[in-house]
Amino acid sequence: MLAPQAGDDTTILGIDPGTLPACVNQPTCTATLPGGHWGKATLRVHFTSTATGEQVTADARLIVVQINSVVAVVTAHVGADMNKTFPTAVPQGQIQWPYADLFGGATPLILIRDGLSGVSLYANTMPPTTDPEMTGAVQYKPARAPDDVVGADLPTIDLLAFGGGTLHVNQTGSFQIVAFIDSNANGTRENTRSGSLCR
Repeated sequence: MLAPQAGDDTTILGIDPGTLPACVNQPTCTATLPGGHWGKATLRVHFTSTATGEQVTADARLIVVQINSVVAVVTAHVGADMNKTFPTAVPQGQIQWPYADLFGGATPLILIRDGLSGVSLYANTMPPTTDPEMTGAVQYKPARAPDDVVGADLPTIDLLAFGGGTLHVNQTGSFQIVAFIDSNANGTRENTRSGSLCR
């Protein structure tokens, strides 16, 4: 692990060299790296030719992100805007409904369909979404409650700069909005991803 940039942390993965696979004479080699804590670093892989002993290296930039919460901002027509923070963590796997703390934690945000032009969403992350290396990393996915018979479509979300989004109040029903890190830039939350949600 290398720290070529200011603020980099070589301990973000906590790699134990003794657990890495032996890749002698293998055309490909896969290593599963343990998760550690949020931060940024560069992973350098060394390749050594068994025929000549010549060594080459390849670098990969790693960013481990922690999503702490999602903030929903309702713009007021009169008076002050309303900010509501949802600190509920989403584990890996299928999105569950309801969560055990659905009414014991942050209460749901109740809105009227087409009553607003939109609700602003912001993800609180470490590293922060203002970091240039975090550009486009945060995505949002709406999920309808499986027992909701009011409608079938999902509300739309427009992505904004610095990890923000605009939730359009254009559907009726019960939804969860999940913020996640789109590490492969396909716009989809795979079940191997954790995150944070608002509801």
